[in-house]
Amino acid sequence: MEVWSRSKGKFCFRIAPRGGYLTLEVPEVYLAKGDDHAIQVAVAEKGSTKHYDVARNGWTSIGEGTDPDNGPATLLEIRAAA
Repeated sequence: MEVWSRSKGKFCFRIAPRGGYLTLEVPEVYLAKGDDHAIQVAVAEKGSTKHYDVARNGWTSIGEGTDPDNGPATLLEIRAAA
């Protein structure tokens, strides 16, 4: 999967066939691209945590990417299942 950040660029993650879980902090995320897994990401946005389902093999706007009024969002976790 890919995650795009305005300040840090592109991050690529390889997900194991059975899925997995990762906690991290990536500031100013706005876009995610899924693979064959069911993926959900959690982001800190406007002082609360919001969850987004990432489209399989497609692009999903997150945080500021869904609405510029959301402001910067920080990616907190990635969860993936087969």
